[in-house]
Amino acid sequence: SDDEGRYSIGAQANVGLFNLQKLLEALKPLLTSDQLSQSQQILREYPQIYHQRFHELFKAKLGFLGNEEKDSYVIAFLLKVNISWIVFFSNCTIINSCEKVIWPFSGHGVICDNFFILFFIKKVRNQ
Repeated sequence: SDDEGRYSIGAQANVGLFNLQKLLEALKPLLTSDQLSQSQQILREYPQIYHQRFHELFKAKLGFLGNEEKDSYVIAFLLKVNISWIVFFSNCTIINSCEKVIWPFSGHGVICDNFFILFFIKKVRNQ
């Protein structure tokens, strides 16, 4: 289990960087000084590259096209909400395929919560 949230979606960049630093540390005796210098430069750039790519992939998963300023706000909001991403994206499929499917399930919190989040996203992007 991950009670401390070390592997939560918001912590993955730091965990990835930590793991790469440890790998570099283990490989250090095998690297030339030039290779070591290049590796350290790559690790310095890793957080920015990771976050940029993560943002691109998350936007694509949400179906956001183009590059709207509000997208960053929506993604930040979603990352702060404590939800099951598997359930969320499964429900997005249900909701996007036929909005009428939501109402028979309205007594179930998971679908209602996800519907609220999708409603929020639509409202923010259309302002």
